[in-house]
Amino acid sequence: MSFYISGVAQAPSNIALAKYMGKEDARHNIPSNSSLSMTLDSLRSVAEVRRFPDVKNWDDGKKVRWVREAPRTEGSFSAPDLSENGISKVEFHVERLCDALPEIFWDQGLDLDAQGSFEVRTINTFPTASGIASSASSFAAITLATAFACSKNPEAFSESFSERPAFRNQLSQVARQGSGSSCRSFDGSWVIWDADGEVQKTYTLESKLPQLTDLILLVQSEPKKISSSEAHLRVKSSPMWEGRVKRTRDRISTFREAIKEGDFETIGKTSWEEMWDMHTLFHTAKEPFTYWQPGTFQAMNWIFSEILHERNRPIITMDAGANFHFLVPTEDAGLWERKILQQFTEFRILKDRSGSGATPIDASAKEGLS
Repeated sequence: MSFYISGVAQAPSNIALAKYMGKEDARHNIPSNSSLSMTLDSLRSVAEVRRFPDVKNWDDGKKVRWVREAPRTEGSFSAPDLSENGISKVEFHVERLCDALPEIFWDQGLDLDAQGSFEVRTINTFPTASGIASSASSFAAITLATAFACSKNPEAFSESFSERPAFRNQLSQVARQGSGSSCRSFDGSWVIWDADGEVQKTYTLESKLPQLTDLILLVQSEPKKISSSEAHLRVKSSPMWEGRVKRTRDRISTFREAIKEGDFETIGKTSWEEMWDMHTLFHTAKEPFTYWQPGTFQAMNWIFSEILHERNRPIITMDAGANFHFLVPTEDAGLWERKILQQFTEFRILKDRSGSGATPIDASAKEGLS
C-alpha cells in the first residue's frame, strides 16, 4: 500500500469562430494564425492525476501511465477509448509538464513537489473525437490536474489560478503543446490565442453580448476518420492556403470590434465566412478530404433555404467535424432548439452555454495500491 496525492480539475471545450488550422511548427503546435473562440461550460473534461511520491517508476519503467477508469468525481461519464498513440501523447505531456513546472511555480511563488510517478484518468461529458474539441478540454484538464497534484499548498494554488491571468497563461501554453486549442479553455468566455508575436499567449475579450447558448446538431458522434493533426498538414497543400493568414487576421479584427460592441449580426456573417474558408481548404487540398456526412448536407440545405437570410439568425459554424453549432442568445435557446429538433428528428442536440474556463476541483492525499 502506498499513498498518493490526487489532483482533480475540469476544463470545458470551446468553439472557435476564427479557426486554428495550419501549423508553422507541428512538433510544438505553433499555429499559422491567431484564433478566437467562445468557451463552453458543461461540455467538459474532468481529469484526475494521482502522484505517487514514493514510486520512482512503474514496473514497465515509465514515469506516467494512463488508466482507463473514471476519475474520482461526481457524475457517471465514460472514459474515452484512447489509441496507443493517444495514450503516448498523454503520458509524454505529463512528463513535459513536470519539466516545465519548476519555473512556473517559481515565478508564481508557489511550493512544488513533482517527485514520483503518475497515473492519469479522464472523462468527457460529450462524444470524443467527433469534432467538439475533446482534445482541447482533455489536455487543459490534465495540465491543470497535474499541476494541482504537484502543489504543496492546494489552497494557495487555487487562489493563484483564480486571481492571476499570467499563471493561467503559463499553464495554458504548456497545455497547448499537447493540444493547440486547449490553451483557449483556461479562460472565458471570449478568448483569443495570439500567434502574431514571438511569444504565444492567450487573453480574454470584453463583450456586450448577452449570454449565449450553443446548440450542437450532432449528425455524427463517431470518431473522425481524418484527425485534426492530419488536417493541419494537408490544408497547406490547398491553392486556397495563400492569403489564409491575412484573411483570418482581418476576421479576428472584425470579431474583436463586434464582440466589444455586442454586434451579433456581424459576428454571424463573419463566422459563416470563416467556417467556409476552413472547410474549403479541406475540400481543395492536394489530397482532398471532407468531414461532411449526409446529415451535414441535409442541415446545410435547411440553413440555406430557411435560416441564412433571417434577420435574427443564429451564429452558425462548424469545427473540423460534421456537426453544426448554432449560437443563440440564451433567452431564445428554447425556441431555436424546438425549431431544429422539428426539422431533424433523427439527430440529437447537445446544449451548452458560454462558460468561464478551467478550474481546479480538489487536491488531497489518499491511500491506494501502487
